[in-house]
Order: sequence, then C-alpha cells, then structure tokens
Amino acid sequence: VVGGALEAVGGTLLFKMCVDNAGETEHVAAACIGDAGNRQFLLLTLPTAGGALKVETAARSTNPVAGIAAAYAGLMDAFKAAA
Repeated sequence: VVGGALEAVGGTLLFKMCVDNAGETEHVAAACIGDAGNRQFLLLTLPTAGGALKVETAARSTNPVAGIAAAYAGLMDAFKAAA
C-alpha cells in the first residue's frame, strides 16, 4: 500500500525496518517526496501489534529513526552518481 501511494505522488521508499521504540515494537519506513532542494522526508510507523499507520515529516518526528532518513537519501544520491 505504501509503495503504491508513493508511486502515485512521485515519492521514493528509502528504507523499512522493524525497531523497538520505547518498549514498543513497530514497523518503520522512511520515504522522500520531491527532489533536490524541494525534497521532503516522511516517516511512516505502524505498531507490530496492530493499529493505525502514522505518517509524519521526519523533521517533526520524535522517532529516533527519523534522523537517518536524510542521511540515507544522501547515500542513495551518491550511489546513483557513481553508477
């Protein structure tokens, strides 16, 4: 579902993982929308026990994983340039 939604708006899934956040296990994905200076990073979280999908900007997120979204995107940019 996330992949289809990102594709519809021209976004890119950066990574997804399962992490423990303050004693709660959750699925976390980072995505970006836009390019160059207009790129916005999103963090999507879903508790493994079930619940609502939360989507927020990485800049406003308090989730510890949010801090690596921009760094990961920069790494992907470097890989594309080297290829």
